[in-house]
Amino acid sequence: MALINRYFADYESYHRTKGNKVCHIWGISIIVISALGLLNNIVLFDWGFPVPASAALVLWLLGNIFYLTLHAKLGLTLMVSTAAAYFLGTALPTPVLWSLFVAGWVIQFIGHYKYEKKSPAFYKNLIHLMIGPAYIQNYLLKIVRK
Repeated sequence: MALINRYFADYESYHRTKGNKVCHIWGISIIVISALGLLNNIVLFDWGFPVPASAALVLWLLGNIFYLTLHAKLGLTLMVSTAAAYFLGTALPTPVLWSLFVAGWVIQFIGHYKYEKKSPAFYKNLIHLMIGPAYIQNYLLKIVRK
């Protein structure tokens, strides 16, 4: 079984209910947008390009390398959607980003405690913080088949 299928199977065991999945579609999307926007405020160095060499850009690059190694086609779709999230996040003011970041996590925890009745997967394995966006993208686009 491919590594991505093992990650998805483990992640799926924490996300079985429709209500939790809907909460995660919204919550994860909001968290990714706001986290990239907030991390863009941490400029690592000036390299003369319109896009700063920020912590957000490094996370975007490393995250997408990780996704591409798991599954090329899904990784390409994540590259596009996370680039859109990056540009949306960088366009929002910092107080809005903090509000969205908190709201995204609240939505996630509502999904787990109201619908799923189970703790989040990342409590067991921090890699699930990276698997969440890929799982949601795949849930919506159905690229990786079991």
